[in-house]
Amino acid sequence: MNEKFSYSKLSTFHTCKRAYYINYILGQRNSDNIYSILGTSVHECVEGLLQQELTREQAIEKFEQDLDFADVLGFTFISDKTKNNFTTSIHHYLSHFEFDKNVEIEIEKPFCLEFDDYCVQGYIDLIIHNSDGTVSIVDLKTSSMYNKKSIEEDHCYQLLIYALALENEGYIVRDVSWDMMKYAQVKTKRSTKNVLRSELDTDEFKPCKVYYPLNEESKKKCLNWIEDTVKEIRSMDIFDNWECIDNSFYCQNICKQESCERFKELKRNYAKNFN
Repeated sequence: MNEKFSYSKLSTFHTCKRAYYINYILGQRNSDNIYSILGTSVHECVEGLLQQELTREQAIEKFEQDLDFADVLGFTFISDKTKNNFTTSIHHYLSHFEFDKNVEIEIEKPFCLEFDDYCVQGYIDLIIHNSDGTVSIVDLKTSSMYNKKSIEEDHCYQLLIYALALENEGYIVRDVSWDMMKYAQVKTKRSTKNVLRSELDTDEFKPCKVYYPLNEESKKKCLNWIEDTVKEIRSMDIFDNWECIDNSFYCQNICKQESCERFKELKRNYAKNFN
């Protein structure tokens, strides 16, 4: 049986090798966090809206229920300001959600991009069938806006993997983009800027769609990234130094691996500061 990878698995290796080792070598998968729980909730809300199973009001009600449930389970944001920005922005997104009901779409489509002795698999949030026979790939994101460096070094590969997989199935992919759900695009006198929905002071805005170039060069770049990453993973020995990232936000809020010495150290330091 071919070894199975995913974009998330490959990305974790680049983000933090220690996290990869604990999650995928030792099999000690990290627990949920507030961002993963509410990210799933928002995806389900949008899926319900797209399938016309939920009204906007029902979608907001579901999100609020999931937010309360996360709070009961003890999952919290790092600050009240972060919570307010997230919840207010998502409320705004859901209350202004629109789509053309006459356009054919596919939601959460599974895919498998085959290589010689492994594959990269996953699910595509949204595929829009265009009138010219092409499709547009949209990935829904509740995260903060990506910077150029993180897009080029990591995030672009998720969209490109989706495109390569669909092209292997015979689709003609016109474009790939992220729907940055917490943000809206607002026109200024000189340009267009992306603004947190919680900070909007105008009724004139558009959804924040961020496109990534889809061409032979970018697709080749993605294939090289996949092959080089898998090669590096397979070259690692279980006794090698699986280096831990020096990023306290990632450690404390995303990864949260109790068996990781870096995480334990951050927890000890946090406790000292508040004692």
